[in-house]
Amino acid sequence: MKQLAAFLKTTLIGGLLALFPLFCCVYLIVLIGGALTSFIRPFLSFLPQNRFVGVALADVASLFILVLLCFLMSKPTQWRS
Repeated sequence: MKQLAAFLKTTLIGGLLALFPLFCCVYLIVLIGGALTSFIRPFLSFLPQNRFVGVALADVASLFILVLLCFLMSKPTQWRS
């Protein structure tokens, strides 16, 4: 019985340690995406507010800026050979 408890404890702790950074990254992406959307919305006010295929233009623009920021932040960290 102690072996089963030790196995379950090790598995749970290992799973949490593996998934915690993933959950943090997803949370930060959602948080930053929401902030970017609310920041970009006034700049896109001259465009129609209707949705195209269920996605607002401000959401697409904030996603594009988020991907661009990730690309720009990863560029200096790349190793040179």
